[in-house]
Amino acid sequence: TPGMMQLMTCYQTWKMNENSSLITDIHNNAVALRVVLKQLNQMGCDRIIYQGERIMAEEFLTLMADLDDDSQQTLSVWYEELKKAGFSGVQTPGLPFHISMGSFSLDKEADVIEEMKVLAARFSAIPVHISHIGLFAGGKVLYAAPDMNPADLLNLRHAIQTETQEKFPWTPHCTIIIDEAETIQKALPILARHFQPFMGRITKLHLCAFWPTREIATVFLEND
Repeated sequence: TPGMMQLMTCYQTWKMNENSSLITDIHNNAVALRVVLKQLNQMGCDRIIYQGERIMAEEFLTLMADLDDDSQQTLSVWYEELKKAGFSGVQTPGLPFHISMGSFSLDKEADVIEEMKVLAARFSAIPVHISHIGLFAGGKVLYAAPDMNPADLLNLRHAIQTETQEKFPWTPHCTIIIDEAETIQKALPILARHFQPFMGRITKLHLCAFWPTREIATVFLEND
């Protein structure tokens, strides 16, 4: 389709550096890749083969701790203010606001689903105080984050027994927007103007595969 051709042209362009030589690994241009994946995912594509190369295929699982409805509303208001100012980002569309609890290799899917059931029976809804906003190194991720006192969220993380697959130390956060560092620098003052700390709750666990996004399982924290 014309739209697909346009995306593939963009993909081909992004794979070229300033000297018009191929980038060895497209993940070196992670934000450009996210743009392509986001658009293709919205078009309902589960994988694309371009010049013999698969550019969309599931790579990993993520277990997410979803915030309650009131928290979703608060965070949505902040994001809408960013959109009004022209900042929409390239983060994965369609996900609820959440705190990622761990990433796993694809072969751990059945193990994680079973563990989710155990965690749901063991934990009740977890209070979280979203107290501050921040950036990760590189400046491409703008997030809101909780205090770790009380330690309920940390206890949930420590209760996960399935082996995780993570490149960086676990940092609990709720992504608001992902984009180029220059764009995030412009968006930060807008979020700071509207940000107010609030108390929320983690009410359910939610497992997905990426990319594209595949919903796998959801459980509610139900221990009273």
